[in-house]
Amino acid sequence: MVSAVTLAITGFTSNAFVVWAMFAITSYVGVLWNVITVSLRQTIIPDRLLGRVNSVYRFFAWGMMPIGGIVGGLLVTGTDMLATRELALRVPFLFSAAVYLMLYFFSLPRLNTRRIEEALEAARPAGPGETSDVVDDPGGGAPAA
Repeated sequence: MVSAVTLAITGFTSNAFVVWAMFAITSYVGVLWNVITVSLRQTIIPDRLLGRVNSVYRFFAWGMMPIGGIVGGLLVTGTDMLATRELALRVPFLFSAAVYLMLYFFSLPRLNTRRIEEALEAARPAGPGETSDVVDDPGGGAPAA
């Protein structure tokens, strides 16, 4: 949600100090997001899968950057033919804000405190006399011979 708000403000302003402040806020929240999500992944993902999960996460995170650059360039080019250059340069920020807002509302029922607590509870190691809900298959899911 913070990214949606800061991108929208950036798209609507021409003030360099406001843009700087929005980038500073986004950077700070991005660092917090990374610390929290990496810590959560390391807590709930079994050790044997952690490398794979992190590689897929990084693939999508870093892989979206060149795609975003291309989409941003296409948005500026397309808008530049229909409107002023100033508006064309604002459109990628406003478009990104709209995408972040949609993603926020899409993920809200899926990524909430209750769901995180359920995942943490499922990842908790079983105590003496308990069975864990997490299935740790050292065979990697291969059928038994």
